[in-house]
Amino acid sequence: MPFYLFVYLYPSPVPALLALIIPTFIGHRFLGPVTAMVQTLSGVQRRAMGAAFYLFLSNLISMGVGPLLIGATSDYFTADFGHLALRYSLLTLVCSTSILAAILFSLTARNLRQDLDAVDLR
Repeated sequence: MPFYLFVYLYPSPVPALLALIIPTFIGHRFLGPVTAMVQTLSGVQRRAMGAAFYLFLSNLISMGVGPLLIGATSDYFTADFGHLALRYSLLTLVCSTSILAAILFSLTARNLRQDLDAVDLR
């Protein structure tokens, strides 16, 4: 979160872009473990379907709904922030979805051991 605040609020683009490397690297570290858990929890017979479903939904939400929400919140913020509306729209949505993701991952982790024990790995 502190990196995103710096990235979206810093007035100069070069340091902000360089600072974006850190949250991007940290933010994409979840992809491997999440993909592995989806495939493991799907079981051997439904592994490909689980991976396809996960990729379909994640792309549908991130590439379909994401730009729509960014544009809508940017339009909403234009009255208050003018030409800086897109900056605050990105900051608001990236930070709020990051917090939501952290909460949901924490809630999911509580039951992961029982879910893994229930999976038929044959």
